[in-house]
Amino acid sequence: MQNLIGRGNGYRRLPDAPAQLLIAKTLNGTRDTGMVDRALEVLAMLDVRTARMLVVDDSRTTRRIVTSMIHGFGIWQVDEACDGAEALDLLDRRHYSLLISDWRMAPMSGFELLIAVRANPKTRGLPFLMITAENDYGEIINAKSAGATSYLMKPFTMETLNAKLSRFVEARPAA
Repeated sequence: MQNLIGRGNGYRRLPDAPAQLLIAKTLNGTRDTGMVDRALEVLAMLDVRTARMLVVDDSRTTRRIVTSMIHGFGIWQVDEACDGAEALDLLDRRHYSLLISDWRMAPMSGFELLIAVRANPKTRGLPFLMITAENDYGEIINAKSAGATSYLMKPFTMETLNAKLSRFVEARPAA
């Protein structure tokens, strides 16, 4: 997902290919070995066979883009929810490795979802990445204070999402 100045947001469909192939190339086709090495380290630490992600956004297009990006890392178990209430229902039924949620949704916002996730002993330790199109420093502070693991501004690229995933994996307690 990228911001095209004067033309709105642009979206690039990522091919369904092995994670190493997608990571080995940046979106413009050049090779950045530092990024590749780091991404492979992250994949090695995260068991992609058992990892399950939950993507929550009221925009179906955004959910599909984020899901495609996650698939690009070799993680195929991705569930989607259109709002916080639907996400809570899924959280009651399944275990997730990471939750990625938009801030602004109705009837239950991403911030309200974050509060509910942190209040539940079953989901309290779940890594939570808050995403939003709003560049509001107060929102970032509120999200971090409420327990968001990290915060990501829209539009973002696969590389930016990879950097955030790297932080989640590094912050994970040792088994």
